[in-house]
Amino acid sequence: MGQVERALGLSHGGNSAEMEGDTRRSARRNAVAVASDRLLIDRRPGAFRTLSHGALLAFRCPCGCGRLRSIRLSDPSPWRWNGDRGKPTLTQGMRLPCGWRGTLRIGVFEEYTA
Repeated sequence: MGQVERALGLSHGGNSAEMEGDTRRSARRNAVAVASDRLLIDRRPGAFRTLSHGALLAFRCPCGCGRLRSIRLSDPSPWRWNGDRGKPTLTQGMRLPCGWRGTLRIGVFEEYTA
């Protein structure tokens, strides 16, 4: 169980292959970032909220695998968040365990092209 799951009080008993998603897709997997105070039940790719008084940005994986992911925003961290819940932006890209690589820019999780 990861940091986000512990912070939200979530335990997961799913199939890891099913949850990690198919990384062989050729189409870009983008998702609109949507602020959600109910991240435990909100399964939309890109749904997000801050935790620990803004120290973590927790979000549903933009690839659509359904996993909860997190980015540490407190120092020391390479990421800076603009604080805008309507059109969030992170200063640096990210690589997620499911194979999704991209950035969060002006309210959209944008996957890098190959």
